[in-house]
Amino acid sequence: MACDKTEEEYHLTPTGWFNGTYSVWGYAHREVAPPANRIETWVLRMVQSHPMASECYSEECVWKAKMPKQERDAIRDKFEKPYILG
Repeated sequence: MACDKTEEEYHLTPTGWFNGTYSVWGYAHREVAPPANRIETWVLRMVQSHPMASECYSEECVWKAKMPKQERDAIRDKFEKPYILG
């Protein structure tokens, strides 16, 4: 079993990225409703298997607006992601 596990949502909007819900072991420590004008929602996951092990990061797009992929790509390309994959 992992010793640490977190998930944080990030919402892309026409004006940039906004932080969403932050969870540890599946329990929300900060709940944030998605913005009404979101284009995409991404989740950054971190797992640390042992206190002496490196943290492992992954990202996943878990929601996207019903708009052409090219439009979503163009908006995403305008704003730097608010996180760095470990």
